[in-house]
Amino acid sequence: MHGPRVRQQRTADARRHGGNIRGSGEARGSGRIRRGIGAAVLAAVVVIALGLDTQFLTRVSLASTAHLEQGLVDRLRPNPSANNGPVVMTGDAPAQPQPLADAELAKTPVGTVAGSPAATPQPSQPPPASNLPVEGELPSLSGAVQWLNSPPLSPEALRGKIVVIDFWTYSCINCLRAIPYVQAWHEKYKDKGVVVIGVHTPEFAFEKNIENVKKAVTDLKIDFPVPIDNDYAIWRAFHNMYWPADYFIDAQGRIRDNAFGEGEYRGSEHTIQLLLQEAGRTNVPIGFVAVTATGAQAAPDEKDDRSPEIYVG
Repeated sequence: MHGPRVRQQRTADARRHGGNIRGSGEARGSGRIRRGIGAAVLAAVVVIALGLDTQFLTRVSLASTAHLEQGLVDRLRPNPSANNGPVVMTGDAPAQPQPLADAELAKTPVGTVAGSPAATPQPSQPPPASNLPVEGELPSLSGAVQWLNSPPLSPEALRGKIVVIDFWTYSCINCLRAIPYVQAWHEKYKDKGVVVIGVHTPEFAFEKNIENVKKAVTDLKIDFPVPIDNDYAIWRAFHNMYWPADYFIDAQGRIRDNAFGEGEYRGSEHTIQLLLQEAGRTNVPIGFVAVTATGAQAAPDEKDDRSPEIYVG
């Protein structure tokens, strides 16, 4: 008996308030949503303020993040004919890379992909005399917070050596793919007067963690010198903008060539051979390293060493 009166009362109330009984409920619901979003934003601010986000990232292994990134890159890779340039991460406004010593060699892929039986062809003649331009002097290598695998090196101590400066960071998929080649150059030419230096310059805060860098160097089996450039001192000295980026220095301490992004490994090694020959070294190795990389360090496709990935900082 009380039911109809309740409904009649609600109908009367609805008429008095313009029929907004249901609308008021919706308003209360949207208010709860706004309060929930506000609470989530405040929680995010607290997490960032306490540094909990970077603490989490420092605990995420190199392998797990690299495999995730590799999977995304492989899924999103465009038609290789649509992009003819190297894959790079940029840390500032992009600039045009300089051409390598031998344009035809620079464009030719080198090495083998995991699971591929193809071998790297070997040339029958040593490289010709170098006519590489002088692009500047090797700047100071001071400012690193720590050096791994070596005491600190200086341009003066490196005079008379051919030097390869490789800028990298351990969470960069392009750097991970390039490192096997850089390590192979180190192993092939270290007894021929070549010094490879891998400057680790971080992009993200968690990459400044020295223990993380040490673990990455161990996991990647890097045994060439690695200055940890957390303050961007060496990066700025080179006016660098890219990960990965390689600079090639002759025996007189002059920058003679560079290469930006992954790929073009044959052209880079050709430059090393030219600079060794120019310095008067005898028995300069010919041919090019053959790399079989696996996991995150493997090239995405033996006919396509590019990906849609680019980082702009």
